[in-house]
Amino acid sequence: MDHAGNTETAQTGYVNIDTDAPTTTADGLSANNHSGWQTTSQLVTLHPGDGAGSGLAATYYTLDGGAQQTYSAPSPSPARPRM
Repeated sequence: MDHAGNTETAQTGYVNIDTDAPTTTADGLSANNHSGWQTTSQLVTLHPGDGAGSGLAATYYTLDGGAQQTYSAPSPSPARPRM
């Protein structure tokens, strides 16, 4: 009831709750057999998924603790010099 005395019949609503956590796997990350490191750029592809959940809005990643970036397509990881 509002301040003017208007009423309506009870309404029922439903809410779906997504309990499936999203996951992301990556292809293209490989270490060399000798040192375990790569010194050349690597093409990395992310595969985000949400199973039977409500879907994904976006996938984010960072490189070496840098700024968060939105994933949109495979991109080369920067080459790192040998120490």
